Amino acid sequence: MKRITSLVVLCLALAAPLALRADTLGVGTINGYVYDRANRPVPSATVQVFRAQLDGKWENTPYARRTTNDAGFFTFVGLPQGRYFVLGVKLGYQAGCSPRLPLVSNAMHRVTLHLARRGSSQTRCPENAPEDNELLF
Repeated sequence: MKRITSLVVLCLALAAPLALRADTLGVGTINGYVYDRANRPVPSATVQVFRAQLDGKWENTPYARRTTNDAGFFTFVGLPQGRYFVLGVKLGYQAGCSPRLPLVSNAMHRVTLHLARRGSSQTRCPENAPEDNELLF
């Protein structure tokens, strides 16, 4: 009986790291900062990450949302593999977009978004932002 108990305990001990590892397979991280055009942090900005659908079109609603801290920092952890882009918005500013990001297993992308004050010459996100769908803020 002791042998069986020892064998079960040994199997569980060996399998535990594999089970924990399975939770992190196929996920990645996108993080970064939101700044204004003068490179000052933009605290309390809403940052949204959008994911491409299987047909290649962009989702119309954000996959996830975060709010920047006082340093303008945000992070999205545990994103499934896929193609993403990040959008930053704040009242009084025009939106800032990241380029399209291919996220693979255990990858991390660092993104810097620049938001322009309303009334500046930039009127929309760069052309690398999704054009397929209307974005919801």
